[in-house]
Amino acid sequence: PDPDATAEGLAAGLVNRLENFPGLRVLSTGTETIAGASAARVEVSAPGFGDALAPTGLGAPIALAGKALRPTRRVVIVVPRRDDMITLLWHAPEDDAGALAGVIRDVVKSCAIRQDRSAAISY
Repeated sequence: PDPDATAEGLAAGLVNRLENFPGLRVLSTGTETIAGASAARVEVSAPGFGDALAPTGLGAPIALAGKALRPTRRVVIVVPRRDDMITLLWHAPEDDAGALAGVIRDVVKSCAIRQDRSAAISY
């Protein structure tokens, strides 16, 4: 955890980590307010399987057995807090990006975020 982390810094850092993935396009990057908290938001499109981005360890997207490569949308939202971060991550086939946007909108509307660490941790 970085107690001095900002949404702006997290968005820039995430783009920096992702932008060299083969075939990846950064679609948007910025910040938004969720339940009163500042959050980083990054959207990318890259070769994947619809439910995940493809591995790229050899410098090119790799198809896995039984899974064809297809354009995949990834949306990451990160809320920095004093003691930790809340990360929300979605993947969907690129041709379902419109439906994904609606799901994300509904999830974000339902969020309640405390600035202190909760006693319960879930994955």
